[in-house]
Amino acid sequence: MAPKAKMIYFPFHGLGEPLRFMMAYTNVEWEEEIISVEDFPAKKPSYPFGKLPVLEMDGLRMHQSAAILRYLARKAGGTLYGQNEFEALQCDIAYDTITDLRVMMLGYFYEPNKASADEKRKEVLENLAPMYLRNLEKLVNENGGYFVGGQLTWVDIAYGSLIDYLSHMAGKELVADKPALKALRDRVFALPAIKKYVETRVKYPY
Repeated sequence: MAPKAKMIYFPFHGLGEPLRFMMAYTNVEWEEEIISVEDFPAKKPSYPFGKLPVLEMDGLRMHQSAAILRYLARKAGGTLYGQNEFEALQCDIAYDTITDLRVMMLGYFYEPNKASADEKRKEVLENLAPMYLRNLEKLVNENGGYFVGGQLTWVDIAYGSLIDYLSHMAGKELVADKPALKALRDRVFALPAIKKYVETRVKYPY
């Protein structure tokens, strides 16, 4: 029996949750080492490039959450990474686009200067996020309810795990008026393995 994977992350859902969803869906057993924000500075030099999450699996110590997601998708095989190289490219494009939106929101969410944070938040939530969500909604509608190829890929699973985090940073339900994106989120949460994980997961603030 293969040893359990080990994920090292903060006591948040955040960028750890896409990895948790993917491991649950692909039947990877894992354990977690939770690092408090207070303890992180002392431990930071021991992590690759001082970043979390880190996943220890298959004799590897991996960082960069998007790269880990891609590794898990390739390892699982099937069509999780699309049916061909073009669909794999489309998966990468869709996830990198979602990442662009997340990074823009982080720009105000963790901004310590309130005036600057308010200005950035206004620009993102009034102009940029609506454009991104409108186009992501269109993409899902054009692909039969998924991001790529009319079937479930790792991007759908990652999106399903991230959208609540993005809504938390927005202070509102981002996909309330986006039926295709909302239905995709619900579809991911209804996958039996993910449903089981969600029912038993530790509840973090975000």
